[in-house]
Amino acid sequence: MLKNYLIVAVRNILKRKSYSLINILGFAIGLTAFILIMLWVRDELTYDKYNRNADRIYRINTFIKQDSGNDIDMAMTAPPLASALKQLPEVENTVRLAGPGKNVIVRFKDKLFNEDNFFFADASIFKIFTLPMIEGNPVSALKNPNSIVLTKDIAYKYFGNENPIGKFINVRWYDKDIDYQVTGVIKNSPENSHFHLNFIASLKTIETTTKDFNSHWDGVELYTYVLLTQNASRDNFN
Repeated sequence: MLKNYLIVAVRNILKRKSYSLINILGFAIGLTAFILIMLWVRDELTYDKYNRNADRIYRINTFIKQDSGNDIDMAMTAPPLASALKQLPEVENTVRLAGPGKNVIVRFKDKLFNEDNFFFADASIFKIFTLPMIEGNPVSALKNPNSIVLTKDIAYKYFGNENPIGKFINVRWYDKDIDYQVTGVIKNSPENSHFHLNFIASLKTIETTTKDFNSHWDGVELYTYVLLTQNASRDNFN
């Protein structure tokens, strides 16, 4: 039965070649468009949803009202803000990210590399964002100054199949050359994330080398994220 249907279908296609070609091309284009739209919708609906606590994570903005009327709304905040926010009952935890650094010079052995997506972060980043660690301990990975966590691809780029934990890379940041010890390797950041992390260095590195960093309210220098408690009202917190 099926064979007969196929024979009839082929005969009709050969008999009406132009008509059949238009129908087949139309169906193929429509199906392709449908698949592409569905993939785009899925990507948008799952944006940043890889985080287990995505519905409780918020980035704090700074709003500057000026006499000229040219008000400024920016995503960056002052370094001491995160500590102050922890005093609010709705806040379970906070994390600060400085970066992303672009065109960061990384030296390994006798080679120089120009890298992007270089961030500094508090150790609490692993308590707020879902960044699965392949090697190392997320509790202590960024606890000390001059420690750094790499993504899987970056770790392979520099160390191949060797275990990178405990090894060093040299990074130039604002004209400072610092040796960082690799303390962890995480999975690569998902594409549908609003930031992509290739390197995560301990923010304590900046704290120990920058005077009054944690008491400097005048500058907006980094990103601050909060993890609200369960059932906390975003509007009340805001």
